[in-house]
Amino acid sequence: MPRMMLAARIADLLGDRLGLDPDRRDVLAYGVEILVSNLASLGAALAGAWLLGCLPEAAAFLLAVGLVRPWAGGAHCTSAARCALLTGVTVPLLARLAGELAPRAVLCGPWPLAAACGAALVVIWRLAPVASAARPFFGTGERLRFRRLARVAAAVAAVAVLTVWHLDPAGRGASLALAGAAGLLWEALVLSRPGHRLVGRVDRLLETLLGR
Repeated sequence: MPRMMLAARIADLLGDRLGLDPDRRDVLAYGVEILVSNLASLGAALAGAWLLGCLPEAAAFLLAVGLVRPWAGGAHCTSAARCALLTGVTVPLLARLAGELAPRAVLCGPWPLAAACGAALVVIWRLAPVASAARPFFGTGERLRFRRLARVAAAVAAVAVLTVWHLDPAGRGASLALAGAAGLLWEALVLSRPGHRLVGRVDRLLETLLGR
């Protein structure tokens, strides 16, 4: 796969310069793959958001997800390219939707937003962390540590969302808060079995349409 070849080449280049053994080169190649995958997903999401005119909302969405996902885990596509494509479509659309719904949300007050954050917190509290082939857990101690960190991160994100709403409910704060809540709900979804099934089906569909 091109991304894996690129990661291996970078790892070989750095390995030669640093004098690393094969095992350490494998670890380095894995780290490069993760970095490339994350940068590709982030770039695709921000580019799509820029095209749709919702860059601040997309940033709020990504901040909420980025705060929780490293500790909580969740469903992944089996290819970095498909992950980037899914992120590049999902994030801008949900961010744009947050911007469109903001004027109506202001009329409803903060309670629907608080309920959405509460629902996401309950799911994350109960299900996180979720291991994957890309990120297994090594022992009960690590799992418990990640569970605590996921819960703390989700709580911090929820408080930040409600604070942004409180500071500017009649302006951009409403759309930013909705986008942040959407990020929490998305993370809660990809922790669940229905979320795994959804991402799996999208992954297989993209593989059928675009190939490996």
